[in-house]
Amino acid sequence: MENIKESMPYSVLMTVYKEDSEVWIKEAMDSMLEQTVPPSEFLIVEDGPIGEILEKVIDSYAGERPELFKIVKNEENLGLGAALRIGVEQCKYEYIARMDSDDISNIHRCEKILNFMAEHPEYSMVGCDCVEFVNSVDNITGYVRLPQDPEKVAKFAKKRVPIRHPSIMFKKSDVIKVGNYKPLRRSQEYDLVVRMLLAGMKISNVQEVLFYIRIGEDFYLRRGGWNKAKLLAGQRKDFYRYGFYSFPEFCMYACINIGMCMVPNFVRSFLYRHFLRKNKQM
Repeated sequence: MENIKESMPYSVLMTVYKEDSEVWIKEAMDSMLEQTVPPSEFLIVEDGPIGEILEKVIDSYAGERPELFKIVKNEENLGLGAALRIGVEQCKYEYIARMDSDDISNIHRCEKILNFMAEHPEYSMVGCDCVEFVNSVDNITGYVRLPQDPEKVAKFAKKRVPIRHPSIMFKKSDVIKVGNYKPLRRSQEYDLVVRMLLAGMKISNVQEVLFYIRIGEDFYLRRGGWNKAKLLAGQRKDFYRYGFYSFPEFCMYACINIGMCMVPNFVRSFLYRHFLRKNKQM
């Protein structure tokens, strides 16, 4: 464990914006500070003014560990993709662990992913299996199991994003090599993954639940509507432009996305719960 910390120091990259919850931010930060292999840098991007309460929370952590924390303040809200782009550039270490301000990491998450990446140095990005929960980690609504073999990851990516974004750890140099995050406000991780795959980079997942994703009670509702349909179809068009899709593939997956967005919410929630999620750990 000590050898991994010395040979593979890593940065945590987290963004915060004004609508985030004080309680959830503390839970997220604590879960990273309590890692069995602790971070060597904790970089927080404040995406626009975040208000006095959240400023005090972050300042209290940074004040206790000034050698660990680095705070980057955006003058205005730029969106997640742009904030992450800035954060990647500012991170000191080659290995970067993403963290969302409302999720929770298992204390072994970074140790196990680092060990996995040490065993497979050819991998550029590694995530893990996750659970989704509402309000409390005891209230689990679904399990997300993702492929491990890089070839299966690439195949899975044709249909859906093959990682859970806040669970990943990646090599900074490889992300920079493909142009870093694009300044997108939605689905920026899917776009990054596709560009990495097109560059021949390998992506994998540790097939163990090491991350807890908080979802709201409006989770399925937010995945519907015409605006969401246009956004997803536009992203599939980007993938066609990149050369990731053939034209028939673009048409098929864009139509599937539009259909999922436009069906009634109770139908969409049924499809998610019964076909896109697992109701128990495997």
